[in-house]
Amino acid sequence: GAGPPPSAGPAPSAGGIVRSPDPRVDLWWASSGWKISQTRSVPPKMGRAVEISAAGNEAEAAQLVIRPNQIITGFTATASNLAGPDGAVLPAETIEVLRVRYVYVEFPTDAWGAQGMWPDPLPPFVEPITLEPGINQPLWVRVSVPHNMPAGWYEGSIRLEADGFTAEVPLRVQVYGFTLPDKATCTTAFGFGPGNVYRYQGLTDPEDQKVVLQKYLDYFARNRISLYDPVPGHGIEVEWVKLGEDEGAGLDPEVRKLLQEKALTPRFDWSQWDAAMEEAIRGRHITTFRIGIPGMGSGTYADKRPPTLLGYSLGDLEFELAFTAYAQAVETHLEEKGWLDMSYVYFFDEPNPKQYEWVRDQFIRLKNVAPGIGRMLTEHIDPKLIGGPNIWCPMTSTYNHEDAEERRAEGETIWWYICTVPKRPYAGMFIDHPGTDLRVWLWQTWKYDVTGLL
Repeated sequence: GAGPPPSAGPAPSAGGIVRSPDPRVDLWWASSGWKISQTRSVPPKMGRAVEISAAGNEAEAAQLVIRPNQIITGFTATASNLAGPDGAVLPAETIEVLRVRYVYVEFPTDAWGAQGMWPDPLPPFVEPITLEPGINQPLWVRVSVPHNMPAGWYEGSIRLEADGFTAEVPLRVQVYGFTLPDKATCTTAFGFGPGNVYRYQGLTDPEDQKVVLQKYLDYFARNRISLYDPVPGHGIEVEWVKLGEDEGAGLDPEVRKLLQEKALTPRFDWSQWDAAMEEAIRGRHITTFRIGIPGMGSGTYADKRPPTLLGYSLGDLEFELAFTAYAQAVETHLEEKGWLDMSYVYFFDEPNPKQYEWVRDQFIRLKNVAPGIGRMLTEHIDPKLIGGPNIWCPMTSTYNHEDAEERRAEGETIWWYICTVPKRPYAGMFIDHPGTDLRVWLWQTWKYDVTGLL
């Protein structure tokens, strides 16, 4: 393919040439923010070493690019230990050397994009590879700095080996004098479907599925990503029962009689879900989780589905009793566990203006019976919605800072999101956009005091 346009590669100031022991192979490095095309020319300036800077408990990367002028076979790359101040060491196992691979973009995202081969996947070395002449092969050198590492520079090398070729490329890592917390201060809420993983990986054996799912969950945790459902496969178990003759003594007599005649009272078994959640909170440091409350209804901008519960409809006394009992029991349990402020209901996605009042009214029903459960909505702030959601999540292109400040002053929370839109000039997740897009989005998140990413 033609490859990305020149603007997608590094500017002359990004990294530089690293001295190569073999005239057949050019070596150079660039920051992790650049997308390097397969045909990008070698930069003109020199660089002493591949350099990375990171805090304790942070992962950061740079790219080492190998460009041979003849075919190179049997190529591999590994990192050494890095020696730091006063005998401190960054072990080699904290440094990953991954391959940068390319995918073909057939349809450019917008005028910022281009048809051609773009870097995106980062697979590990499973076996030696072959390097083609005149084609860049970037390596993604990622260091994960442990907690409380002494500040200063750590020095070692990346060893390149191939048939008839070896090189030791200097690697320098600057560790800052502070450590990032395990639990992110910016909350996240990302969708994830294990079934997609199983289909993609061709997994049918339950044990294989369990092993691979854990790998995905560990990966998300390393990247400080919390999922809508952080404990896939561990649901809340509930049984709807009738009240016993000696129960509900403080209730209105007619209500008590109805609850004794009909199975409208939820009985929860929290044991499995609690155990999984405790592990996710302790071991994966999740920041949020989505909680389902039956009887909220659902929908998107295209259509809405009215609330039903146990075969009853909104307005039926049976519906109101079951909905209230369920929501209050969930709120009470989450509060007892200390998890209430991490929870949110996400029952409707991107309503259109004609649905605003209906969506607000469903949120108000929940607020009236269980006000401590978060009420999140993926939509911009609009007067017709105010009073319903208390976690506002507009798309970045519809974010209004004055409106957001007004809601924050009322004690409400602001998240935001990107998806298949917006496109330029907004930061996005597109393969054929600059590698700095997502970093720009995070800086914007900090600048505008947005506290969550969906």
